Amino acid sequence: MTMRALLATAVLPLLFGALPAASATPPEVCVLDSLRLVSPESLTIALSSTGRFGAEITWPAIDDAASTCAVPIDTVGLGFQVTLDGSYRDEFDRELLCTSLFGGEVGSATENSVLISWSNLNQSVTGRILGEVNLSNNGGVLAMDQDGVWSQRNAGLPPYFSKADVNVLAEAPTSPGTLLAALGDRLTRGLWYKPDAGSDWRRLAVDLFPDGSLSESVITALVFAPDDAGTFLVGTSKQGVFLTRDGGQTFTQQQSVFDPSGIWNLRRVTDLVWRRPEALYVAVSNLDLFVSSDRAVSYARLATLRVPLNFPIGGGEAPPVINRIVDQGGRLYVGVNSFGIYASADGGNNWNWIWNELLDPGSLPLSVVDFAVDPANPARIMAGTSDAGLWWTGNGGLVWHQVGASIAWPDPATLPVITSLVLDTERDTYLATADGFALLTCARSDTVWSADDLAQPANRSLKRLHLAADPGQRYWLSTYGGGIYIPGTPIRLSDTIKKSQTDPQYQDLDFGLTISFGAGAVADSTSFSLLAQDFQGYAVWRSEGNDPDAMQLIGYYDKSNPESCIEGYCGDTSYNDTPNCYADKRAACFDFSDPSSVTFFDDTVYEGFDYNYAVTTFDYGNIASASPSSITAQRLYSTRFPGDPLSLFGGDGNRQRFFVSLPAAGAVEGPEIFVYPNPLRQASGFSGSEGEKVTFKNLPPGSRVQVFTLDGDQVADLGPEQQIDNLMPWITRNRHGDLLASDVYIYKVEMPAREDFYGKVVIIR
Repeated sequence: MTMRALLATAVLPLLFGALPAASATPPEVCVLDSLRLVSPESLTIALSSTGRFGAEITWPAIDDAASTCAVPIDTVGLGFQVTLDGSYRDEFDRELLCTSLFGGEVGSATENSVLISWSNLNQSVTGRILGEVNLSNNGGVLAMDQDGVWSQRNAGLPPYFSKADVNVLAEAPTSPGTLLAALGDRLTRGLWYKPDAGSDWRRLAVDLFPDGSLSESVITALVFAPDDAGTFLVGTSKQGVFLTRDGGQTFTQQQSVFDPSGIWNLRRVTDLVWRRPEALYVAVSNLDLFVSSDRAVSYARLATLRVPLNFPIGGGEAPPVINRIVDQGGRLYVGVNSFGIYASADGGNNWNWIWNELLDPGSLPLSVVDFAVDPANPARIMAGTSDAGLWWTGNGGLVWHQVGASIAWPDPATLPVITSLVLDTERDTYLATADGFALLTCARSDTVWSADDLAQPANRSLKRLHLAADPGQRYWLSTYGGGIYIPGTPIRLSDTIKKSQTDPQYQDLDFGLTISFGAGAVADSTSFSLLAQDFQGYAVWRSEGNDPDAMQLIGYYDKSNPESCIEGYCGDTSYNDTPNCYADKRAACFDFSDPSSVTFFDDTVYEGFDYNYAVTTFDYGNIASASPSSITAQRLYSTRFPGDPLSLFGGDGNRQRFFVSLPAAGAVEGPEIFVYPNPLRQASGFSGSEGEKVTFKNLPPGSRVQVFTLDGDQVADLGPEQQIDNLMPWITRNRHGDLLASDVYIYKVEMPAREDFYGKVVIIR
């Protein structure tokens, strides 16, 4: 037993003496490794005679709030408060070790990553469970207002993500502030919808877009209809496009409209553009570029766009991977992997490659991630690439120039990915997101880029910048890798489980607890623990009717370490009674098939006998670090009956008397009537009434039993009011209270619907 457990044992009588029976364990006691045990509120006892004969004792399952405790421990010196709330639901005692290698402020908007990682102790016994929560608040969806101030728009998004990745973002042109987002961390986290500027985010279509591995289908593109905020498309990898026309209440999956016979496992919707009602463009990698002129009912394949397979030598063509589509009415542009930009003057029927000028004509062109075409001068194009920074052309692509020489890149030899590039015509400014570095700006009439002209958001892991339709905003910015935790926000501890590193059987474990972190500083190499305890199991007790306090343990069940060598429930006829298999525990006699109750089957009862039953919980104290074979602590029990000397916890218990008897025999027909024990011998028979009591059995309703000497003298007249089910007990004494002498006696049973029955009972003193 640990030092905390020893201390807990010493203080239990003081702490628990006056507490009500169903109250939860106080936090100060839970810290001491102890748990306040409670007994089930009541018992229901019934006799089973169809199959195995025995008594079934049933009780309501103990409520988690009354039988568990959870508390942070080892928190001395922490610069922030940790709070657990709720009722612990797991059946193992667990201690979760929490660590943060790097420090920072809880809820800080500065560039940091205050990750609290946790794992359970004793993984060899209780399985491997790992989790993580990001306590910084520098991620998610950012917005810049008209005054140039950045703020977050994350209300309603889960605050527990270890990395809050807003992978894709879209705003409805006709409904400013109506947003769609695809979330993720180390998993894809579904589709989220913000109905308007004043509403919180809420999740849509969890069944279509569930949490899952990044290797499974993920959301890759989003677009609203240009004239209807209730119509939008969701592009995915592997699953094609999902269309809704009712604001996300229902979706239609679209695959065959693009390719009736294709296999989609290697296909990815890379971009969706819908600027004009009559022109919806869909780019699908390993397939083609498509356009719909009838609002996503049908699609035409623009199959003329091809790139060489073996550039610059040649040798076949294939559709390119399109990263970005720009629709300027009659003129269409696409930025593609490895081949720069292509343009079409006829809506995509014919294409021209406009990345014709390279410093080294023998090298591959660049992968263009995003670009902006000036609507006032289509020959002027700014482009952002995956590994070569920013480029500019003023003559429609005949000559390209690398720009950004004035930017103090972190490493000029390895430029960051330009994840987005837009032209803000209202402010005559180009803007670009250089992932991991900064937001960049350039005057519309210039080619000189700067990293200093725009206030920088705290999180520089940048996905994409969007021009805002909301007149109160300038820009939306989607980020990744940051946190969105606000101090004091409760989160489900189970939501922080890292499923990829947790044993499969525990990936969806519901701890039943919420955890919150107060404002304050997290120091480097911070550690603390979360202790959660549940009672170990149930114990069933029985005593004879004449000595109710002399209760004996007749079975106990360890919930954390259940027995496995007995097959079936021992109250069933199919029960396989394995020899010498946990005979002392009778573990297979517990039935948990009904989650709201527990039943124990006692097959060592005899008809006509009185018994007293009680059910308690038991525990060893905190055994989060122990294996079943190493548990040496003495079991502690809840209360069986008032004043129970075995228990430290007080209360009334649930002891209940039970007389074993079958229902009355049939009124007309039934089994033969007899009396037992017969003969009645001195010092034998019913416990507490040895040598005195006999019972008449198999009586129909309303029976009367009369007993006579051989001379015909009546010595007993037992009326129907003394009958119990099919039994009639008789204490073999005369009217004066004296024991009847040894002899043979005649009994007569009178029954309303049968002829009288006669028999003999022998008494030997």
